[in-house]
Amino acid sequence: MPGQILYRLTGRRKQNQPGQPYIAATTGLDAIILEVTCARLTSPPHPPIISPSDARRCEKGVMKATMARPSRSPLAGALGRIEVATWRAINSAYMHMALLATLLIFVLLGGLLPQVTPDIAPSSRYYQEWRGQLRAPWGAAADVLERLGLFQIFQSWPFHFTMAIVAIVAILRLLSLWIPPWVPPPPYKVSVRHVILPYDEAGKETTILIALKSVGLRVVRQLSYAGFKYAAAQRVGLARYAPGLVYLGILTLLLASLIESRFGWAGPRLDLALGETCPLGDESGLAVRLEQIDLLPWPDGTWRRFDSHLSLIQNAGVVRQFVLGLNRRATYQGLSVYQLGFGPAVRVSAQKEPGQSLKIQQMVGKMPAQHALRLRFSGRQQEQSLTIPDADLIVRLVYYPSFPPASSSERTLHVQLLRGSTGEIEAEQFLAENGQMRAGDVKVNIAFEYSVTLRAEREPGLPLAAFGGGLVLLGLVGHFLWPPRELWIIIYPEAQRCVGQLIVSQHEANSPWFRTLTAHLAGETHG
Repeated sequence: MPGQILYRLTGRRKQNQPGQPYIAATTGLDAIILEVTCARLTSPPHPPIISPSDARRCEKGVMKATMARPSRSPLAGALGRIEVATWRAINSAYMHMALLATLLIFVLLGGLLPQVTPDIAPSSRYYQEWRGQLRAPWGAAADVLERLGLFQIFQSWPFHFTMAIVAIVAILRLLSLWIPPWVPPPPYKVSVRHVILPYDEAGKETTILIALKSVGLRVVRQLSYAGFKYAAAQRVGLARYAPGLVYLGILTLLLASLIESRFGWAGPRLDLALGETCPLGDESGLAVRLEQIDLLPWPDGTWRRFDSHLSLIQNAGVVRQFVLGLNRRATYQGLSVYQLGFGPAVRVSAQKEPGQSLKIQQMVGKMPAQHALRLRFSGRQQEQSLTIPDADLIVRLVYYPSFPPASSSERTLHVQLLRGSTGEIEAEQFLAENGQMRAGDVKVNIAFEYSVTLRAEREPGLPLAAFGGGLVLLGLVGHFLWPPRELWIIIYPEAQRCVGQLIVSQHEANSPWFRTLTAHLAGETHG
């Protein structure tokens, strides 16, 4: 029938209005393949798009419908259209990209901005100290960022709300890929091809099944509604389930995150100099001691390796020894210890002629007097004051990560030796490497060292998170090798013949498998 005119499938309730015509490609009186590409296919077109809930009611025999009265009531029809629109949004690639972009923004902000761990209360002393250190580089912007909650992004309600939406979308998408009763309706933008099928029921069904099998598809759901026959087809075999592993992995990761937030624990940051011992801060009573530091620099001066030898101590005995590198962890009875970084430290000792060792102690703090004292520095600049009681000396140390007067990038230590009784300066020097200073018959030795920063954590959700990450990786591989194929078929009688609509998403319209399917149906019906 050359030149046959078909009207545009507009997706509006009122049909049979002249629109832009399409010319039928005729292969014979009994075989016509027509292609209609719709910008938006909304509910209900003619034939109507049935909502998933109405489809389930229809399958149970709860709901009856005819071609003259396809919906139960105007309200039911409106609710059905809302449900169809919701399902289309959930399965839309734009929705997935928007959620991923939102999560990426959260992750980037959380990585670029300093974050407070959940166990630190805003009223605690540590939080106030942390806040004070933050104001040094950030200034007044720190107060603005704090009011916006950007220092606690992963505890904020927008982040939790986004994660809840991600979980809902992942669950529904997983159901739509794996469970036949949850097959979604066609998306907004589709390509529709019409085929003329054999009028008898057996021939019609056989033709469709053979054509679907030729492209690796099978009917996973079918029903009759309002005089129309609906069917949804997806891949056969295990390939059908492979893309769903991505969403199963996402749900597993979200569950691991929930377990971590409810049952996990993160201790405070611990700064340790050589020989220093500090409790981990949990109920186990464990403490950690820094025994040794191994340094391996690159030729340009940066560190290739920075390993710390640590001992775990419980009840005054060593229960475990291990070596940690940057961003590596060691485990003991469900407890993980991480080395977060390293910082500057100095070793200070004093001698009096001829070789008598003098004790040194901090002016502030409860550390007892020692013959050699190790001090840690943190922040952009920090001052330490020591006293040598037997020599009536005060040692004042100011550490500069970079020395401002000379615009030097080298670390510099400003050392002053003051007479304790008068406050007069006996000696003063800027040191960029190990050195020695004198005040009368007293020698003060300064040696640069390093400290390490550790944190202990309990991570009950970590194995589950690793499993979820593996599922996501497998799902991505499966999605690349066997991308989802979803086809919707609507069959209805028209003028003593059966017309079939083959509906796919618009980006699948020119795919090889869909071209093969339509060519197979054209050949079968013509023959």
